[in-house]
Amino acid sequence: MQLRRSARRSLAAFPRSGAAFAGGLLLLPTFIAGGAAAETPPPAPSQVVVVLDGSGSMWGGLGDGASKLATVRASLEKGLPQLAGRFPIGLATFGPGCRSSEMIVPPGHGSADRILLPLQRFNPRGKGPLVAGLETAAQSFAAGTKGHIILFHDGLDNCGQNACAAAEALKKSHPGVAVHTVSLALEAAEQQAIACLARATGGRAVAVADTARLEAAVTELAALIAGKGVDPIAAPAPVAPTPAPAPNPQGPPRLAASARLAAGTPPVTMPLAWRVVDVESGTVVSETVAASLSVPAKPGRVRVEAVAGKIAVQQEVEIAATGTTTASLVLGAGLARFETGARKLANEADEPLIRLDRLAEGRRGGERQGIATPLWIARGTAAEALLPPGSYRAVAEFGLARAETDITVTAGSETSVALPLEAGRLELSTSGWPTDQVVYTLAVNDPSRPSGQRVIARTAHPNPAFVLSTGSYLVTASIGGAELRRVLAVRQGEVTREGFASELGRLTISTTVNTRKPDGDHPVMLSLKPVGGAPGFQGDPYGRTVPPGRTIAVEPGRYRLTARLGPAGPAAERDIEVAAGQEASFLIDIPAAELQITGAPMSGDVSAALCELRNAANVRVWRGIETTARVAVSPGRYTLRCGSGVLRREAAVALAAGERKTVSPTAP
Repeated sequence: MQLRRSARRSLAAFPRSGAAFAGGLLLLPTFIAGGAAAETPPPAPSQVVVVLDGSGSMWGGLGDGASKLATVRASLEKGLPQLAGRFPIGLATFGPGCRSSEMIVPPGHGSADRILLPLQRFNPRGKGPLVAGLETAAQSFAAGTKGHIILFHDGLDNCGQNACAAAEALKKSHPGVAVHTVSLALEAAEQQAIACLARATGGRAVAVADTARLEAAVTELAALIAGKGVDPIAAPAPVAPTPAPAPNPQGPPRLAASARLAAGTPPVTMPLAWRVVDVESGTVVSETVAASLSVPAKPGRVRVEAVAGKIAVQQEVEIAATGTTTASLVLGAGLARFETGARKLANEADEPLIRLDRLAEGRRGGERQGIATPLWIARGTAAEALLPPGSYRAVAEFGLARAETDITVTAGSETSVALPLEAGRLELSTSGWPTDQVVYTLAVNDPSRPSGQRVIARTAHPNPAFVLSTGSYLVTASIGGAELRRVLAVRQGEVTREGFASELGRLTISTTVNTRKPDGDHPVMLSLKPVGGAPGFQGDPYGRTVPPGRTIAVEPGRYRLTARLGPAGPAAERDIEVAAGQEASFLIDIPAAELQITGAPMSGDVSAALCELRNAANVRVWRGIETTARVAVSPGRYTLRCGSGVLRREAAVALAAGERKTVSPTAP
């Protein structure tokens, strides 16, 4: 079970991202000498950058069976300590995908573990953009810096870039930087084609075909760099690759196994979980994760198992008494490579998520439709997976950006799937306002909605950040009761930052009733309404209700402040003006009187009497059937009328500010 989990982890997308700079190496910074009066800056310290191929073929064996990746790591463990104490050392990788290269470890001083530890987690997969990796490494050299780039690779650039042209550009922009190529198991023609990198920059081209030669080559390069300092190394003639040793039929017994997608296809180069089990005893003889298997074995019958995610195959073979016994397992699968093209965003720790759902036909609600079953998930700008034949839906998500497509996989097929994620990052902030009173809302245009907009996110985070598809978004910031709306553009690979609240005013309103603090029987209600061309709370002409005594945010402008005692009680109005950034306090007093109505019903039915109070303009200000009521009103003259059936009674009342009167209109 542990072996199967290891296999799945090895196939999961290890985060790898980055982008080559536009226009190729011709845009690398070039040192330009100043005039006679200008001071010449001191030379930057020399450095060494190791560049490692991240294509899936690095899981393939190197002559004696060990993977190329493992042998490179082992050789660096022996060679890097010679350089770690003398030069700043960095690590760059390229792949998966044609847009992916990254400076994993920026050049710096320290032990060799700075480089070796990240390599333990490195998971090659997909294509190998060699030129992009070279450009990323060159970008870490300041103008005028001398140093060395050591490039480990097992193929030419398979993304259509011209490595020789890149080398010529590097020679012009960084004449003190030498590129040394360590080519792993390349054909002679490919080795000659890539030798231009070392030849143009004064480096050394080395071809290796087994572990021993690789370790020797790295040790020699480390010694030359350490001994020569920053001076470029003269490039000798390219070394012809050492042919891989042919199986010896008279040697000790050994098992060599490989896997193919289908019969007649080349061996796969991505890692599989291998297990060798003795058939008779059931004992596990060997377990490993690699693209192919090459292990010592005892004569007898064994079962060879290979597992990659949902793919699991096995084959029984008889180990010969001498020599190498080979086994070729057919996976009956297809290989799918996914590439999002997403650029790495500043301040964004996460990478795109790539999910694969298996599609099957079924019925829901009596209708026939496709049913998606989650099958596989990974993170990274690109990933690849071995899949059983079938129909799948591939989904890429980067924050709120999303892309999806349906694919069909057949046995032996290799499919490249584009999941374009053109995304940028939007960062929002608020200044000068308590963060617990801020809410952000993001919306996009959607003609199918009644409002014409669709809300895609809402958050109360004080400084939220969103990864979004490129385009325009309506951002609403609700701050202290005010709403600020802006249309913001999100661009590919860029970070858009927007701040709010600096243009708002801060308003605190206090209320009194007859110059005294209001009691709890009649709560005060406040409202603000824009007047005289004020912004009107982003188009709201009816104002808003605000809490007394609390500081609120308002846009600059003129407002009519209305204070009312109770829902329909006495009110007072005041026009105010608030400037941007102003902290203003206003007091509004409500003149009020109180009328207490008492008395018995006009008949035996308690609900028979209906009373109403009208002001001098004959406008009704209160109505009820209560036998006892307290009514708050503005100072003035009123008429109280009560009736039950054919009985009517009426009383005139005059009230002054702060006055309280009791009336019994229904008393006999």
